[in-house]
Amino acid sequence: MRSRSTDTGLTLTQASFFARQTIKFGAFAIVFIIVGQMFLSAFTTYWRTVHPTPPPPPTVGFGILPAPQFKTKTKSTVHQPKNYKLETATIGLGHFPNQLKVYLMPKKAPNLLDHENALKLAKRYGFVFKPETIDDTHYRWIKPGKLTQTFDLNIISHTFDYKTDFLDKPELLLESKELPTKYAAVELVKGFLRQSGPLARDIATASGQTRYLKIVGNDLEPALAASEADLMQIDINRLPIDQRYQTYTQQGEQGIIHALLSGYGHGISQIVKLNNHYYPIDYLTYETYPLKNVKEAWNLLVAGHGYIAAYRSKRDTVVVREVELGYYDDLNGSQYLEPIFVFKGDDGFLGYVPAIGARYLANEKGNH
Repeated sequence: MRSRSTDTGLTLTQASFFARQTIKFGAFAIVFIIVGQMFLSAFTTYWRTVHPTPPPPPTVGFGILPAPQFKTKTKSTVHQPKNYKLETATIGLGHFPNQLKVYLMPKKAPNLLDHENALKLAKRYGFVFKPETIDDTHYRWIKPGKLTQTFDLNIISHTFDYKTDFLDKPELLLESKELPTKYAAVELVKGFLRQSGPLARDIATASGQTRYLKIVGNDLEPALAASEADLMQIDINRLPIDQRYQTYTQQGEQGIIHALLSGYGHGISQIVKLNNHYYPIDYLTYETYPLKNVKEAWNLLVAGHGYIAAYRSKRDTVVVREVELGYYDDLNGSQYLEPIFVFKGDDGFLGYVPAIGARYLANEKGNH
């Protein structure tokens, strides 16, 4: 008798069923993998935000740093408040990094060509006669004219102060009030500086700040609009450090380049005063240093150990609205560019406290 064999092959129905199950569970697997990757990526981002990789320890390669020298050669007329109220938008002092860069500001060494180079530079500004020697590093030229011009030059650093006696002859300035636009005014100042050579990169593209002034007797006061202004004030600071931190001088928001322009004359002859106190920074040579806690900096300010750069009120209580980190750009030059805590408040208040930790800052006394 012939036996019948058992058929073990899949039927079309069974094959279709398994195919559908494979597709269904495969789709579930793909969705699970995609969602899992999204969740893992989000969790990783959250974890790194909450638990960031700590920066390497500060290098402190310059050793103990000199404390910033905030004092000016002239006696300060800024009122010193006795009480401070903190009213910031964040209802607190904010959060800041625990270390920051300190940059080297290389000094030019004297050499035998300083005298000759100084004469060449002064000649570019029209001072062609023999200068008066103020001291070993400073020359002065005085040129009479409708406006008497004075040019004081540091023959080593090539920083200079140019001024005229415009306040003694206000009638000349009042003949014309055609002040340049704000952009044109900044470009005029940069053009004046270019007469002594190419501008440094961190000044060449800086925007500058402008404001209007009017002459009242022998003083200058803010003007509310261009129509009532006699002069324009231009202040240029270098570009923000690390594209983030603004620089400040001991004169508050007055820049390392500070100028006054009038409507008298044309082009760069409209400049009646210009102070150039730009000192180069070696951006490739820096060390990192630990910073004070912002609370410690605040306590120093409240205790009267900060430097008050600007305050237009005579009130003894000032309201502080903003706290930030910045860098102190000394108008007299410094060995290093160092960070400071900057406190801003009502009535133009501007106060500084050195940001470097006390362990690495020599002799903070005498700066207050």
